[in-house]
Amino acid sequence: MVKSSEIPSERLDTDVLIVGGGLAGNNAAIGAIEKGARVLIVDKSAIERCGAIAGGVDHFMAYLGTAAWDTRETYLEWVGKIARGTVNLSVQNAVFCRELGSAMDRMERIGCTLKQPDGTYYRTTSMGQPGPYFINFNGKRLKPLLAQEAKRLGAQALEKCAITGLLTDHGAVVGAVGFHIRKGTFYIISAKAIILATGNTNRIFENPTGLPFNTWQCPANTGAAQAMAYEAGAQLANMEIVRITLVPRGFSAAGLNALTAWADEWSMRQERNS
Repeated sequence: MVKSSEIPSERLDTDVLIVGGGLAGNNAAIGAIEKGARVLIVDKSAIERCGAIAGGVDHFMAYLGTAAWDTRETYLEWVGKIARGTVNLSVQNAVFCRELGSAMDRMERIGCTLKQPDGTYYRTTSMGQPGPYFINFNGKRLKPLLAQEAKRLGAQALEKCAITGLLTDHGAVVGAVGFHIRKGTFYIISAKAIILATGNTNRIFENPTGLPFNTWQCPANTGAAQAMAYEAGAQLANMEIVRITLVPRGFSAAGLNALTAWADEWSMRQERNS
């Protein structure tokens, strides 16, 4: 038996601790650093290729103000409609709408442009959108470029570390604890603010196909952040809602995504030509 005194440990201190180095975590790190904060990103893997967008992404949702359907108000109306009341539109407005312009500027700055070679946006529609909100682009290197920018600005990255719980003091969250999955080093991290960015809760529920991969249910989305927040006293909402995507038997998720985008584009062209 290993005594606790024999386990190597390390104490760290930062202004903002970000648990999860995926798309949200890297963007949050960049935003916090730009406001003057010291930032530490912790992830079980390497932040260049971790998370649900590890291999890249081919679309970016945005309204651009080009038409009546292409506005903040119409976008929020659509979100409320498809969510059937299970979304807080004030959060959507703050996280998505208010940050949209800076997010698009950031994409250009890091060298992952949303534009086509001719300088235009190639947009498609899906999921009952009132117009083509999806901007199709080459996002194969989005994650490494974001991680590179976060590190360039001064973010510290603690990789191969699994955060297992939050530290509280009189109801306030003041830090987190975790361990290095290769070395076994135990970390005690204090922070003025903590952002939990480990993805959603897809993997809490069993995939209806029985397959752990080749689906939209990213294996990395275990619900870890939600569990830690709950244990620290946070209230959770809509946890009973299961995300299920129906696909033909033996048909890959990625393949269906491409087929859906193509079908939507074909339908739009038919409407324009009729």
